[in-house]
Amino acid sequence: PVRLSQLINRLLDWARMESGKRSYLLEPVAVADVLDDALAALEPLLLQAPAQVSCKVTPGLPRVRADRAALADALTNLLHNAHKYTGPEKRIAVTAGQEAGAVEIRVADNGPGIAAPDQKRIFEKFYRAKDPLDRTIEGSGLGLAIVNHIAEAHGGRVSVASTPGQGAVFTISLPPAEGAP
Repeated sequence: PVRLSQLINRLLDWARMESGKRSYLLEPVAVADVLDDALAALEPLLLQAPAQVSCKVTPGLPRVRADRAALADALTNLLHNAHKYTGPEKRIAVTAGQEAGAVEIRVADNGPGIAAPDQKRIFEKFYRAKDPLDRTIEGSGLGLAIVNHIAEAHGGRVSVASTPGQGAVFTISLPPAEGAP
């Protein structure tokens, strides 16, 4: 029942996004606060299956104009995926910094990586890079599409870099908030 409820909520959330009825309250927020929220949401999963999780935020990082809860949801999704797709020796590294004027939040894992053809499609709704007949890893195929939608709604983008056998790094790039240190 819990999994079905989560799936229904995810489908309803996606329907609101696709219809343009999902609204975001954008205000200057500190990336460190958003990361704290996302990491706190990961805690129950870590109690079930421990992982080595590190987080490093560049000092003096500018704020971003964001809906704190929505951005935390997007990062929580990336953290859950990093946890879900790694083996028993789970290592997840979260970093936030600034590159080429954008604020970049990265979630890296030590999982099996993602093949190049799949990297082009993983942000499409209902697409799953793993064998769809493999039921050992649960998922709706909506998570990364939702992350993509949230990033774009914040004037940013999400991308992936991965080499099969060497993990994956998902990056959410956002513009800094105007005049926010």
